Amino acid sequence: MKTAEISARVEPQLKEGAIKIFKKMGINVSEAVNLFLNEVIVQQGLPFAKRTPNQKTFDTMKKTDADEELTEYEDVNDFYREMGI
Repeated sequence: MKTAEISARVEPQLKEGAIKIFKKMGINVSEAVNLFLNEVIVQQGLPFAKRTPNQKTFDTMKKTDADEELTEYEDVNDFYREMGI
């Protein structure tokens, strides 16, 4: 079988994290890429939902990760009242 080479630049941590998972699955990166590409063809698109947060959501997630601008509630009912639910 003929093969074609694919070159991609990824963050080192992303690559290493994926390789660890692939090892547990008993496959290598090339096999994983082939599985992904085959699934793209079968699905006629990405085999998962591509969700990109808007800027406000992204900024909020960054603040939350930094423990900034967090709100505490007494209980879930207090939260619901605040949200108007």
